[in-house]
Amino acid sequence: MALVRSPLSQPKAALYLRVSTGPQTEGTSLASQLIACRQKAEQMGAEVVRYI
Repeated sequence: MALVRSPLSQPKAALYLRVSTGPQTEGTSLASQLIACRQKAEQMGAEVVRYI
Protein backbone atom coordinates (compact mmCIF):
# COMPACT_ATOMS: atom_id res chain seq x y z
CA MET A 1 0.00 0.00 0.00
CA ALA A 2 1.28 3.44 -0.90
CA LEU A 3 0.16 6.32 1.29
CA VAL A 4 0.33 9.94 0.19
CA ARG A 5 -0.27 12.73 2.69
CA SER A 6 -1.36 16.21 1.80
CA PRO A 7 -1.67 18.98 4.39
CA LEU A 8 -5.04 20.05 2.95
CA SER A 9 -6.80 16.73 2.45
CA GLN A 10 -7.29 13.22 3.73
CA PRO A 11 -4.39 10.83 2.99
CA LYS A 12 -4.92 8.70 -0.10
CA ALA A 13 -3.95 5.05 -0.62
CA ALA A 14 -3.29 2.95 -3.72
CA LEU A 15 -3.51 -0.80 -3.18
CA TYR A 16 -1.57 -3.49 -5.05
CA LEU A 17 -3.12 -6.95 -4.83
CA ARG A 18 -1.67 -10.20 -6.14
CA VAL A 19 -1.59 -13.96 -5.73
CA SER A 20 1.13 -16.39 -6.65
CA THR A 21 0.60 -19.71 -8.35
CA GLY A 22 0.69 -23.06 -6.61
CA PRO A 23 0.38 -23.74 -2.88
CA GLN A 24 0.76 -20.07 -1.89
CA THR A 25 -2.71 -19.31 -3.27
CA GLU A 26 -4.57 -21.66 -0.93
CA GLY A 27 -6.75 -19.69 1.45
CA THR A 28 -5.86 -16.40 -0.22
CA SER A 29 -7.91 -14.53 -2.77
CA LEU A 30 -7.86 -11.09 -4.30
CA ALA A 31 -11.19 -10.39 -2.60
CA SER A 32 -9.81 -11.19 0.87
CA GLN A 33 -6.70 -9.09 0.20
CA LEU A 34 -8.84 -6.16 -0.92
CA ILE A 35 -10.93 -6.36 2.25
CA ALA A 36 -7.83 -6.51 4.48
CA CYS A 37 -6.12 -3.63 2.67
CA ARG A 38 -9.22 -1.43 2.75
CA GLN A 39 -9.53 -2.07 6.49
CA LYS A 40 -5.87 -1.13 7.02
CA ALA A 41 -6.28 2.05 4.97
CA GLU A 42 -9.33 2.96 7.06
CA GLN A 43 -7.36 2.37 10.28
CA MET A 44 -4.70 4.73 8.93
CA GLY A 45 -7.30 7.35 8.05
CA ALA A 46 -6.67 7.03 4.32
CA GLU A 47 -9.05 7.05 1.38
CA VAL A 48 -8.51 4.23 -1.13
CA VAL A 49 -8.38 5.90 -4.52
CA ARG A 50 -7.22 2.97 -6.65
CA TYR A 51 -6.40 -0.70 -6.51
CA ILE A 52 -4.68 -2.90 -9.03
